[in-house]
Amino acid sequence: MKYNLIFLILLIFQQLATAQNNKPLVSINEILLDEQAKQINIKYDVEDTDNTMVDVHVLYSSNAGQDYKKIENASGDFGAAIQVGTGLEINWTYTDELSGDGDYMFKVVADDKESYDIEEIINQVDQTMLMEDMLKVVGERNRANPAHLNEVKALFDMEFESSGIELEKQTWSVGTYEATNFIGTQKGLLEADKIYINDAHYDTVVGSPGADDNGSGTVGVLAALKILSQYDFEKTIKFIFFDMEEDGLVGSINYVSNIAAPQSLNIQGVFNYEMIGFYTDEAGTQSLPAGFELLFPDAYQAFIDGGSRGNFITNVANVNSNPLKNTFDEMAAQYVPELRVISFAAIGNSEIAPDLRRSDHTPFWEASYQALMLTDGANFRNANYHEDSDTEETIDYDFMANVIKATIASIAHLAVPIHAGFDEDVLSINTSNTQVLKADKILIYPTLLNESSKSITINLEEHDIVFNTISFFDINGKLIFEKSIRNNSNFELEIPNLETGLYLVRLSNEADSLTKYIVKQ
Repeated sequence: MKYNLIFLILLIFQQLATAQNNKPLVSINEILLDEQAKQINIKYDVEDTDNTMVDVHVLYSSNAGQDYKKIENASGDFGAAIQVGTGLEINWTYTDELSGDGDYMFKVVADDKESYDIEEIINQVDQTMLMEDMLKVVGERNRANPAHLNEVKALFDMEFESSGIELEKQTWSVGTYEATNFIGTQKGLLEADKIYINDAHYDTVVGSPGADDNGSGTVGVLAALKILSQYDFEKTIKFIFFDMEEDGLVGSINYVSNIAAPQSLNIQGVFNYEMIGFYTDEAGTQSLPAGFELLFPDAYQAFIDGGSRGNFITNVANVNSNPLKNTFDEMAAQYVPELRVISFAAIGNSEIAPDLRRSDHTPFWEASYQALMLTDGANFRNANYHEDSDTEETIDYDFMANVIKATIASIAHLAVPIHAGFDEDVLSINTSNTQVLKADKILIYPTLLNESSKSITINLEEHDIVFNTISFFDINGKLIFEKSIRNNSNFELEIPNLETGLYLVRLSNEADSLTKYIVKQ
């Protein structure tokens, strides 16, 4: 019995170790530049307690890591099946990529090829969590009655902060009201320029607590944020909460017109939640817009075959968005077979069927992005639409959870989960500096600052190079302050009150410089 117990304990530990596979640990030690040969040499180490081989990728950025580009033509310890260890090197002969003086960031990514189970990811959608979030969201939310609206905005702030997702707020004024789009960005490790969006509007019409419209969509995006933020992906995922949809899609129009289109964002697909919580299996409870049977005969037949029941999610695309529509259908069938889906695609941007343009997917269609409206049918199913009876008691959380699962599965499949570690470092190029050494012997801490942080500590005691100046910059390169260093020692640097963001600390002398990043949260 004693030996059986020992064996059982060992087996449990073995299973735990298998389940908790660690990501590779990457450390960039040195970046060297040979300007004459136009060659970059990156020296790095990779540790992995679970795997001996990794795939290695290298990327560079000319704008402080806001955008990275993959390097495809490097040599050395680069590419597929690289043995983990120390003293690894990547050599890259560049052409015009590094043009002019400035700071260039390099990122080395080591992927151990351990796969994520999408079913395990979506099984984290928990009905209790959805109910709890619904209770936080439900209630009139609009600029005429801003009290609860501001509470929901504070909820977004808290959820983005706890998830570690980078948050941008797009604001505009309507009279005395400051409208806000909340835009969270989870950057992809390898193809960050390719973007998938999960969005919902969070405002309500006057007089309605808006549980289904659109508390259900808001809670759905919150669930995706909480779950997907735990993983890394090759491509970027954005979580967006739009304001003032009920005033005529104002929030999404602002985002597409003033951010997505001007910045030429490479948005690959948008999953827009427009009421995903109302379900009924009673015959004859679902109606359709006039002329639906003529425009979408296959979807109409599926509707009739189902007894005109409101027991399905509607996957609305335009023809340009057919690939995205098909992916959602495939992921729903594979991972959430109990979810009934009726899908169809409108011609053009559905100008002939304006009822299909009544949500935040439409500005994306107009800008030629692929986008879906995932909806329970709004007033064509839910009699509580825009009424004071649109309360949390009317929500079917099992149906709602299944819609969210299918959406998360689609986003995860398209964004591509990756089990990888990475490190970043900076190469500063100027006419008098041909190499930048990483601070393998320099300690700067803390690198993550909070409201109570008043200083950082810098330890130079073991470094051979003598620096005489320390400079502090914001992410746009604006000098905040600069001080002289009198000796190579351990010293404390007082810092001013800083806004949330990324900052650069640069140590320099007449010939060399070294740049490190710190973050104010």
